[in-house]
Amino acid sequence: KEVARQFYTKTLNGIQEFFLAAGWGDIQISSQKENKESWLLTGEAIKIRSAAIDEPSYFLEAGFLAQEIQQQTHRGTECSYQSDDKSRVIFTVYID
Repeated sequence: KEVARQFYTKTLNGIQEFFLAAGWGDIQISSQKENKESWLLTGEAIKIRSAAIDEPSYFLEAGFLAQEIQQQTHRGTECSYQSDDKSRVIFTVYID
């Protein structure tokens, strides 16, 4: 979350641009409701990480995403993730 406080993007498009610039991959919002958002992270970075590490962690990206949404909505957030295969990660942001 500290990274997001330092690099506040202000928009959903800004989040996508930051993920690309940071080399984290291509992130797209896949569904958006009042209290929950789903995001899909894909790209070569995910494939490389998955090949190099048996169970890679995406807590940094989840924390960043949660903080960005919290700053944009002014509501508390938490984010979880799941990697359903070796080429994508699904983040779920829960909004209070």
